Amino acid sequence: VAARRRGRGDAARGPLSRRYLATRHDAATGLVLQALAGYGGLRCYLSVIRGLSGVAGVLTTSARKVVTLVLSFVLFSKPFTAQHAAALLLLFVGVGISLRAKHRKPR
Repeated sequence: VAARRRGRGDAARGPLSRRYLATRHDAATGLVLQALAGYGGLRCYLSVIRGLSGVAGVLTTSARKVVTLVLSFVLFSKPFTAQHAAALLLLFVGVGISLRAKHRKPR
């Protein structure tokens, strides 16, 4: 019984407890901003799907990931190695094969 009470007490003092958020206004503000950004992103994603198509939604999320990676290399100086170049080459070859297969006339 004491172990159960101790377990509940630890959870009540965790980083998302009311007491912690009441004393750390920066954490509470960050949590609210993250929730609002997530909600806004989801609304945008669903409006893309509703207005265009599911494929457009997938392309949008993929483009977002590519932009995030590019910004990561631009903002935080990282070495661009031969492995990065090989991965980009494979990516473009895969996209090219996919596009060619879609635009190919059936025999």
